[in-house]
Amino acid sequence: MKIIEPANALVEFLSTKIPEPIREYKGTQYVNRLTSITSESQTGDGSTKFFTVTNTPLVSITSVSVNAVDQTKYKDFDIDIERNGVFFNTAPTDTHIILISYKYRSSTGTIGTWIFPDKPRLDLRAESYPRISVIQINNPGEMRGWNSNQYWNDAISLQVDCICKKKLLCSVEYTQHTINTDNGGVEDVNITLTE
Repeated sequence: MKIIEPANALVEFLSTKIPEPIREYKGTQYVNRLTSITSESQTGDGSTKFFTVTNTPLVSITSVSVNAVDQTKYKDFDIDIERNGVFFNTAPTDTHIILISYKYRSSTGTIGTWIFPDKPRLDLRAESYPRISVIQINNPGEMRGWNSNQYWNDAISLQVDCICKKKLLCSVEYTQHTINTDNGGVEDVNITLTE
């Protein structure tokens, strides 16, 4: 399944940019499911559009190039998290080198991933928090408002929820990542979540 839903695309983006937090609950430190970043090269044959990565499960794609030319995510290629690979809109030319850099789960640890395209769950053990959920709260093209105040909605709205638990100490470092927005910008933030 290719990532086509906006919420899934944002989850993949956040998973690429934000490392999992270190968690400590009631004096016990919990091991994260560690992610590793690696690159691998494959060769185009002029007809194959889907390329699977070796290390799985796939978390996110950090970059893709074909013959040293950077490819644009969701324009030149799509991501298929479930099948652990990338799907090119046009098959890479015969003998062209495809370089895929990606994050994958390298350890099972004691807790799972923490960013999801779904509503937040509140029924988990404390060490499974914090959690980030992303949900789409409207669809473009739907009619909004009442009577004379009706309008067509042309924008997609996403809701991002961050859920924490009391007495859970977490730290996340998020440093100098460019956010691709209309006005651009760079975030340089160190976050510490506490009770």
